[in-house]
Amino acid sequence: MALAAAVLVAAGCGDTTRPEPAFMGTLNVVVTDDGVGAPGAWEGRLSADFRVSISRDGSDWVHLGVPTQIDLELQAADNALNLHPPIDVPAGTYPYVRIAGGWGLARIQGGAEVGGRAFPDPVHLRVGEERLSIETRLPTAIFVAPGSHMTFQIDLNSEDWVSPDNLEAGHVSEVDVETALTFRTHDRLPALAVPPPNRQA
Repeated sequence: MALAAAVLVAAGCGDTTRPEPAFMGTLNVVVTDDGVGAPGAWEGRLSADFRVSISRDGSDWVHLGVPTQIDLELQAADNALNLHPPIDVPAGTYPYVRIAGGWGLARIQGGAEVGGRAFPDPVHLRVGEERLSIETRLPTAIFVAPGSHMTFQIDLNSEDWVSPDNLEAGHVSEVDVETALTFRTHDRLPALAVPPPNRQA
């Protein structure tokens, strides 16, 4: 799943008292779209703004950064975008994730072949509705141990939502995006992760 936000915000999950450092871990977020096993042949980029939050109970949320604009190459196996730089969060188990932001724009280059159909001209895909808000329970919860340094990776899997029907409609639903997402947690930053442009939404 290849970004430097100019401002870090303190993680908060409803408590006014910040835990002692001994009970904190460090977490950062990367976004990828590796295209492994993707059908067809096409290239494109996604522009969007995202903020990722995590929760122990699905109601109190720890924000992992500020809303950050990204410009991500799609279907690039060697491209990992560092969405939120490392931030201290209270140690614990977090089964829930929320991805929020404005709608995105995927620009698919002309000459694409998707689902056995050819699209000779460039296509612009609107991703999401007026606002993007995805909340889901993770298949494997994020476990932040005291003193740990973790990376939370989100793979967009655009091969699942850049479909012939969506290309013809010029729109990708929030449900399509949510269904395609996969998540992984690493104990360090992937070597290929790079910072985004220094822009905030």
